Amino acid sequence: MEALGILIGIIGLVIAYIALRKDHYSKPKDELEALQVQWMLNKTLSEKTQHELRQFIDRYNAWDADMYPGMTYRYMLEEMERVYKIEYTDTEYKKLPEMCTTKPLIEIAMQKLNIQYNALNEMYQKLNLQNRANNSL
Repeated sequence: MEALGILIGIIGLVIAYIALRKDHYSKPKDELEALQVQWMLNKTLSEKTQHELRQFIDRYNAWDADMYPGMTYRYMLEEMERVYKIEYTDTEYKKLPEMCTTKPLIEIAMQKLNIQYNALNEMYQKLNLQNRANNSL
């Protein structure tokens, strides 16, 4: 009887180990594809936001005007271009499957991309609205 209890315990541990490994240490295909799609969305939105920002700066010659206290439009555009050249290259895209090997790592990367997307989207919407409003004048 005692052997049966030990056997059931061992089987339970094996099942728990397999479930843990599958949930946390496997590379979920769907989640990785979603991450890659989000990365591409961020890349496209960054390009569009840089374009809107450049249009705004050129229209108002606002290169050295403050966008935020202590931060000029020129600095913001230069910083966006710098980050874009580092984070949104084909090489970085190809690294995603290698860097995000588990579900928890994919979730962390997705959170980072979502934060970036929301910030870019907010800036894009404001700039786009300003540029469209001024085009109608």
